[in-house]
Amino acid sequence: MKIKLIKLAQELNSSISDIAKFLTENGYEVIEDANETLDDEIADFVRDNLVIKLSNAEGTIAGCKDCESHVNAPVYSKHDPIELKILAAASEKTKFIERIIGYTEFKWQYCLYRYIGTISKPVPFDAFDEVICGILLRKKVNFQELGNILGLHVDEDIAESQILVDAITSLQNDTVIEKEDDFYVLTEKGLEYAKKGSKLSVYERDFDIYIDKVGNIKKNTRKIFSNLRSEKIGQNIKDDDGALSLEQIREYAADQAPEVHFPANDFILQECKFKNISVRQASVWVVLLENFRDKTLRALVYDEESNQIIDELSNALSANEPLKNNLFKRMIEESKENEFRMEFTSEEKSELQVEEEKSLIAQQETYDKAIECNDIRTAEQIKLQLRSEKRFFGSLEFEVELKRLFDDTKGDLWIISPWIGKKTRYRIPFFERYMKKGGRVFVAYSKPEKEDDIMADPKQLMRLQELECKYNNFYLFQLPVFHYKYVFLQNVDRPLFYSGSYNILSYFATPDNVRNEQMSKFDWSEEVQISVFQPIMVQFGMKYIEDAKQKMQKNISETLESISDSKINAFAAWKFDKLLPFVGQGSEELDKSYKQLVDMQSEHVAILKKQFISSELKNLKLRISKLDNSLSGITERRKIYDTINELKILYPDIADKEQFKELQVMLKDSATNNINNMSFGFKKNKHR
Repeated sequence: MKIKLIKLAQELNSSISDIAKFLTENGYEVIEDANETLDDEIADFVRDNLVIKLSNAEGTIAGCKDCESHVNAPVYSKHDPIELKILAAASEKTKFIERIIGYTEFKWQYCLYRYIGTISKPVPFDAFDEVICGILLRKKVNFQELGNILGLHVDEDIAESQILVDAITSLQNDTVIEKEDDFYVLTEKGLEYAKKGSKLSVYERDFDIYIDKVGNIKKNTRKIFSNLRSEKIGQNIKDDDGALSLEQIREYAADQAPEVHFPANDFILQECKFKNISVRQASVWVVLLENFRDKTLRALVYDEESNQIIDELSNALSANEPLKNNLFKRMIEESKENEFRMEFTSEEKSELQVEEEKSLIAQQETYDKAIECNDIRTAEQIKLQLRSEKRFFGSLEFEVELKRLFDDTKGDLWIISPWIGKKTRYRIPFFERYMKKGGRVFVAYSKPEKEDDIMADPKQLMRLQELECKYNNFYLFQLPVFHYKYVFLQNVDRPLFYSGSYNILSYFATPDNVRNEQMSKFDWSEEVQISVFQPIMVQFGMKYIEDAKQKMQKNISETLESISDSKINAFAAWKFDKLLPFVGQGSEELDKSYKQLVDMQSEHVAILKKQFISSELKNLKLRISKLDNSLSGITERRKIYDTINELKILYPDIADKEQFKELQVMLKDSATNNINNMSFGFKKNKHR
């Protein structure tokens, strides 16, 4: 399997140049081109190493003392994969009677026509224009008479005469007035302008027209395509191959360039001259939906830049039956060379699924009527209710449902899937985000059925082990051989159970890797708790109880090597937070084992305290035996006395009272002996 360089860059939230440079530095020959393809092995090398290089400051797992190999663990991108963004956006537009069956990249072609236009637009009359035209609407006048009416001394004042000449010349240039003999009159166009109080300004301007070549979209074409990520694939600078007539150009311009042609506001494109055509293609995603009521296909077009469905493109593509069917066939062909082929099950629908589809058809009709009546509140209530009650999910639908669980809940989320595959890398960022907001994540995979079966991709297993080491709320366990696929959601207002054929840890719905598996959702029940969940939970719990026992034994050994009061207190304060999800869940075996662990801790605390006191008493005896009658000996005696009293207070139930009495007697005798052994005398002063 290969992946384009541009797709790998988007996945890693990196740039094409960074990836190309990184591969070149590591001995790979790669061209810095968006369409350059990389083998899966090379892509994995980039995923495993480039992220470390780019996130060097964050690449260390804090608090992991046991696993040296985890020091350089990669830091994963916090951005959602593009695949989930597509599915999440599409799910918001999916009808109740539709299912997402696949999606693929698509290059939507359009042309960009460039012209130089001659445009006329209305310009309001100035004061002179308005007065002069108003006079000429009533009668024709000569220059002298017009000046007298305006109060200008055109015979006596050269400046005033020039003002009137300039005003008349401007109107003549705009063909608003003309001269008949010695009199000024309005032209036919001038009569029209005078009634409106404005005249036309004529100017030239460059403008563009967008022409859709796929769906023949006429409305909002410029707005749609100018905002899409596009590339130029050809240009004609000689002739107008499209041969658009002036009327066609005006029709497009009225929607796309109203500053050039918009008759309602008297903007008129008088004529235009062709400059060039550039052929372009926009990169979009096409999602296909199957309507299970009438067995038809509908298309949704998703734009990655704006992270939304473009309704105009979706409607145009849905109406193009040949193109829509070709895209569907292409999806099937693209999936043939991959691990999972796009295929449809031949199994008959269960009675429950048939009943659900009948209910959805009825609810869709009710919803459509509410929309027709503009009853938005009722429509939203139906939508929320159906989202909550939905029971059956195809592969792509379950991706959206799983993302919703990660985004909207904060409980105990169990992912049970036989294999840990390379696709697990898509799940790990969601695991981390879920745990950081306070939820717990439990991951289980199967032991091999045959000795040489590989149940976990080594790189992804290592990453999960890193999470187990880093987070106290992440759990990982390899269960005895199983083939079921489960998801449990617990410790929330509405616990849920999902079961089906969806390999969550070895599969991810990439465009060329679509398979029509199913998952079913059930509300929590006593049967689910006892028959399905509890056997798995007990095996998980016993693993972590055994882990806790081993860590406790190791802690005891380390404490005994250099026993101290602070180490004993730290051992006594050690909490078993990681075991809390398994306690009080109805398993006598787990509850009993947990109690034994807590009791073991208490017993060892008592043993450690006794050993500590014994060691301290032995040390005190040694210190007493070394006391002398010096000043430092007196200070040391006071320290020993204070230490004895402190030990008696800290360990009242464990301290041996007889031993303390013995120490106090030794301390007293030591003081008496030192006094008795002192000699007193006087020295005579020597006289000079």
